[in-house]
Amino acid sequence: FQVDGQFGQWSDWIASTPCGQGIKRRTRKCDSPAPINGGKRCKGNKFQFKGIYNLSCPGNNFLYVI
Repeated sequence: FQVDGQFGQWSDWIASTPCGQGIKRRTRKCDSPAPINGGKRCKGNKFQFKGIYNLSCPGNNFLYVI
């Protein structure tokens, strides 16, 4: 019998930088259940991204202009 795939839970967010500006991302897998016997793959995004802005860096009181 066919089983269509379903996404599992999102992972925790992982930041590209510990402070300042950057991006954060999280992932999920098509494994709850995974498709078997010709079942459909999961539809939707496996990744999510968000911008990170204005996170203060400890001990950094400088303004950088690039």
